[in-house]
Amino acid sequence: MTEVFKSNEERLFWGMVNAVPQMLPDIQDGVLLSASYEAITLRLGGHSYTPDFLLHVKSFYGSLPILFEIKGSKKQKGYRETRVKLNEAATIYQMFMFYEVLIDYRSRSFTSFELISRPPFPYYWVVG
Repeated sequence: MTEVFKSNEERLFWGMVNAVPQMLPDIQDGVLLSASYEAITLRLGGHSYTPDFLLHVKSFYGSLPILFEIKGSKKQKGYRETRVKLNEAATIYQMFMFYEVLIDYRSRSFTSFELISRPPFPYYWVVG
């Protein structure tokens, strides 16, 4: 069998994906509608960026498309390059919410959820 995920952290996130909307402080009472792994590739200046997960979450305010970048540590190889792409993508593609998620695979827990960009209009003024 071929492994789909590129890291243990991504595999763990996928296993807990149904609980993710309730863990996000910016989305109250969210319900997962769909989840996809590496579903889209975003074009940036001279390169591209593929977020790890795309989740569609239904909230009181409607359906929100949320992109997640999953990391095990800020010290891991390629972290800075990915972070630059994540920030650039969040600036260009404002119709998405972007999160960086740190996961401690050994303890099987989420270390942090960092909101990179606010929810898309009109949600940012309602939620935030």
